[in-house]
Amino acid sequence: MKLRAFATATALTALFLAACGTTEEPAGTAAPASSAPSGPVDPTDERGTVHLDAPAKNVVSLEWGLTENLVALGVKPVGQADVKGYNVWDSVFPIDASTPDVGRRGEASLDSIVALDPDRVVTTTDLQETVIAQLAKKVPVLALRGSDGSDPIAVAAVLTAAAACAVGALPFVGLVAPHAARALVGGKHARSVPVAVGLGAVLVSVADTVGRTVLAPTQLAAGLVTALIGAPYFVWLLWRSRTA
Repeated sequence: MKLRAFATATALTALFLAACGTTEEPAGTAAPASSAPSGPVDPTDERGTVHLDAPAKNVVSLEWGLTENLVALGVKPVGQADVKGYNVWDSVFPIDASTPDVGRRGEASLDSIVALDPDRVVTTTDLQETVIAQLAKKVPVLALRGSDGSDPIAVAAVLTAAAACAVGALPFVGLVAPHAARALVGGKHARSVPVAVGLGAVLVSVADTVGRTVLAPTQLAAGLVTALIGAPYFVWLLWRSRTA
């Protein structure tokens, strides 16, 4: 999945980042102003090499994941599938609510897309091939590989479901451990994710031990103990967010 995300970002960068340029100069230098590259680009998508005479500026995105990458690269889509839904899904890289909506993902309006006169439409191979071919007759299209069942996220979901079936639900672990990790080591994922994993394991182990001993020989479910810890913690987070 990481390799696929890297390939997606690389393709989008080749298409659009050259058109963004920069207005900042390194400290202590007096380099003359230079214009952003404007020559042809030839990125490769799932259908082969795609040629553009110049980096794309007016882009329509039909997939939320691609939109997130575009916005992260500094490109504002001129059209988006399901604008409202995207902004609910992604609050880190939102787009302007007034961005023209070209329909739902998987059911975009060809007329709405063509009316925007985009340099490029980006989508994934999850969109039907016949729809991509129809779009390509009207506007230039970049089709990148979508997600599939072999993704680590899908495997993680299956393993999590199996674990929950075996030992029961463990509520609030995913809420308490990450926040505690950020409080201990900061927000950088390279540090907070491993610490959150460790804290989650410790929390479950402590909850299980408490559940087995506090009313022995009667046992309390570990999920009940984590809920007794997590529920007050959740209320405290809500209170803190309102007073912040």
